[in-house]
Amino acid sequence: MEREKFLLKESDKSFWMFHSIFWFVHLIFYLIVGPSGQSSGNWYLVYVVYTFTAMVYSFIIRYVFKKFSVHKFTLVPVSITILLFALICGNLLAFSGRFIMYYLVPTDQFPYFKNAVEYSIKIWSVSYVYATYGIIYVLLQIRRDLISEKLRVDRTDSLYREAQLNLLRYQINPHFLFNVLNSIRSLIHEGRSEAEYMLNELSEFLKFSLFTRKQKEIPLSEELDMLNHYFAVEKIRFEDNLKIEMDIDPMSEDYPVPPLILQPIIENAIKYGKETSEIPLEITISTKVIDDVLNVDIINSGEWVEARKSSIKGFENKTGTGIENVKERLAYTYMNNYKFSLEHKKGKVKAHLELYKKCNE
Repeated sequence: MEREKFLLKESDKSFWMFHSIFWFVHLIFYLIVGPSGQSSGNWYLVYVVYTFTAMVYSFIIRYVFKKFSVHKFTLVPVSITILLFALICGNLLAFSGRFIMYYLVPTDQFPYFKNAVEYSIKIWSVSYVYATYGIIYVLLQIRRDLISEKLRVDRTDSLYREAQLNLLRYQINPHFLFNVLNSIRSLIHEGRSEAEYMLNELSEFLKFSLFTRKQKEIPLSEELDMLNHYFAVEKIRFEDNLKIEMDIDPMSEDYPVPPLILQPIIENAIKYGKETSEIPLEITISTKVIDDVLNVDIINSGEWVEARKSSIKGFENKTGTGIENVKERLAYTYMNNYKFSLEHKKGKVKAHLELYKKCNE
């Protein structure tokens, strides 16, 4: 919004700059090519007053053109309008010029036009000035509208991308909550004390999601803190069947990342890894900053489910909503300034992520 106001304000400045330069050049032209033998101080005053009067009449054009948005007319109507008001202002200036001459230059009688030819020449000689002014003014207004339209489109696109990002973020929680609440229900049913601890960790996770919902970036350390709450919940669910290791480069902890960008990848690793990995399922998270680029590797034991989706009961035609969600969020946030890849090698599945310092707004 501030950028829009600034650019439109600059556009208004462009008009006033054009307005001032236009009439200044007009004055200089008259002072240079004025009639020979009329170089007295009174004649210079005539040219100054004459130009000032011409400038005042130009505000008629600006007022009418702005009020009725003449620049939005089609070519023929806008041409006729420019010509009409050029003639109106030209007539006003032609007669005003005679009064200026009469009062500022000593003369025995009022300087009427001698004939229709002289009148016509005078009208057209000043009307073309107003026609030029009108054309340039219309072009400036068209430019202003183009700037305004571009800003509107950019703003709409920004709001759309923000809405899409919010939608994608909101898709993360329901799947996770569904699994956790089912686990808590089972623990309560079994009368196990871990249910309260699990609820506390879930509460911390939801608090993180709530407090970061309007943030585009957070330090990686905060994302890792959130993952610790997530892991605490998952370890209760899977007990000794889940092993988590972290290798975090201290230089990476302050690196900005989109909130909840890693959790869906890890959830995907747990969800599919537990079906293909030997017990326990091993997940390793490592981070490192290389050439000011954050590198994150999430490796889980098991096989790449998508590569053998047809052989696993219950996973037919499933490609991992969480991974697709992450890809879309990265595309909206970083445009092309990121890398994300999945690879399967020797019983390990690795998700590799490279993020640059600044997100696109």
